[in-house]
Amino acid sequence: MGNTSISMGGAGVALESSAFGAYYNPALISIDNKVRFGYTFGGRYQQKNIDRLTKFNFQNMLDNAAALQPNGTGQNNLDKDKVATLYEDITTLNDIFNQNHLSFTSQNGISLQLSPAAMRGSFGSLGIAYFASLYSNISANSNISDMKFIIENNNQYYEVNADGTTSGSNKTSYENNSLIYAIQNDKIGSITTRNFLLSEVPLSYARTFFFKNSNLNLGINLKYLNAILFEKDVTIGKNTNINSIISSFKTQSNLKSRHGFGVDLGVTYGLDLPKFRYLTFGFVAKNINTPTFDFDSTKIQIKPQYRVGMAYNQPYVTLAFDADILPNEIFSYSHEKQYSQMIGGGLKFDLKTIDMRIGAMKDLRQDNGLILTSGFNILGLFDIAFQIGTKAGYNNYIPRYMALQIGGSFSF
Repeated sequence: MGNTSISMGGAGVALESSAFGAYYNPALISIDNKVRFGYTFGGRYQQKNIDRLTKFNFQNMLDNAAALQPNGTGQNNLDKDKVATLYEDITTLNDIFNQNHLSFTSQNGISLQLSPAAMRGSFGSLGIAYFASLYSNISANSNISDMKFIIENNNQYYEVNADGTTSGSNKTSYENNSLIYAIQNDKIGSITTRNFLLSEVPLSYARTFFFKNSNLNLGINLKYLNAILFEKDVTIGKNTNINSIISSFKTQSNLKSRHGFGVDLGVTYGLDLPKFRYLTFGFVAKNINTPTFDFDSTKIQIKPQYRVGMAYNQPYVTLAFDADILPNEIFSYSHEKQYSQMIGGGLKFDLKTIDMRIGAMKDLRQDNGLILTSGFNILGLFDIAFQIGTKAGYNNYIPRYMALQIGGSFSF
């Protein structure tokens, strides 16, 4: 949220010049004697292994399996090339179903921070904002807990080993664990599409405490939350067109809405030494009360997030760095929970009519490569920021991670 931090490697917890303190750290609202207004809208895309699923040929796997005709255990004359290909396919599907997601996140908001000198010194600083975030996700989940290469021939069941030999099996294992059986009977698994729209209205308060060579800012957000959920499951069959499901990735008709409240706490500590100034440290704990939304078939919890940051805030040059302390869950239905844990930082050069920003960040829990960030602002009225991952998808040149944000801000 907010263009400045997005283009500086996601760093915002200790960034003094941000108009989105209510989002990054409520303590930032009282960090100086200014009134700030900002607006932003845009989106972020990332995916893992869904591109591999769209290219997987289930029918070809069935054809290769049908060409194998074992007639007893201990055989070693099966087509080893086809066996090797089938084992590669099973390994690929295991990888895909264990960890996968395709997500689009749109974050939009407006923010007003009130911290004039007279108000800041006597009462404290106030802020109000409206944030609308859409979290859209596609993920695939298999019905098979333990995929095995078991085939049937004349009512006899055989497990084919990686070396081409066979061992005896039974009907129960065939129906419960055989990938070939699951493909033939359209019981491979399902694709879940979920759209989660979260609206937040934070009321922020922050207070500055001045010391001899430093200052301490404490802040709190009290947030009204409205959550809307759309969900749909699609069964994966041998003839399922995965691309058509993804292309129709849109809001479904079964609208569900719930309400809740959230609490954020933040702190910043700034050094003010005679020969060393402008260094600020920050910490934020978001959603410490774990807001929970009970829908008919799904319970969604927004779990607490903890983040630290530091920034060297000179008048014309700012250097900032942030890090998630713990991993944060990604909405996904794959076998393994998906997490994100970001670290990153960047530089801002603030001139009279334009500011320019560059940075980089890394998701320690996702394989997106190094994410490069940049952006610029003209007269405060127009601001553009983008992020792009350096790792491409499977057999293509499309980055696994991309983000674009447009907005603006001004202060006085």
